[in-house]
Amino acid sequence: MKIFETISTAVTALVVCAAVAAQEIKPVPPSPPGLVEVIASEKFDGTTYTNGFLGLRLAIPEGWKVSEDPTKKKIMEAGKEYLKPTDEAQRADMEKSMTNSAVLLTLLGSDPVGSIQSSFIVVIEKLPAPDIRATPYVTHLRQMLLENSTLNYAVEKDVHDETLNGQPFIALDVFTAKPDSRVNQKYACQMRKGYALCIIETYGTDTQRAALTSVANGLSLK
Repeated sequence: MKIFETISTAVTALVVCAAVAAQEIKPVPPSPPGLVEVIASEKFDGTTYTNGFLGLRLAIPEGWKVSEDPTKKKIMEAGKEYLKPTDEAQRADMEKSMTNSAVLLTLLGSDPVGSIQSSFIVVIEKLPAPDIRATPYVTHLRQMLLENSTLNYAVEKDVHDETLNGQPFIALDVFTAKPDSRVNQKYACQMRKGYALCIIETYGTDTQRAALTSVANGLSLK
């Protein structure tokens, strides 16, 4: 199993959720700043990533590789191959959501196990309505993974409250398995300043999971 399949599918599934969750909510102005402004507020000094608009700071432990923009773009695009819309309306939602989303940060672990490389990805999606909550957002993510993905996801731990370094998130734990491998993923999302802020952790072993916990422990939000 190629790890890129699960990473790209994870990101693509996330960016469809806001459009679905907003279907019964009437958008109300003012609109939050656009992606360009949010991305422009980020900085990386080699050991710490910050995003001024989101109030996000992440200290990056030694041994993690920060992927460059071409890889982030490839992740956004490749997931379409593994996440199939059920109809044209869902396809349109997917395309629209892609234009309102961005991968802010992709960290790759230095300890690949077979074809499984651990990763920590930060994704944002501009929300189409102001009252979208994290629980329905992640619930729609669950539905997308189980019903639309070609990778045969299963739920390890259903939608639940979780904290990352003291910060409240709504989370979902899933996995996809083949006879010779199993890929685990945690999705953790919160609504922040008109955006869905989501973290995707991917791993194959308990050691990789512990390393990801160390990354999450460097997260702070103001």
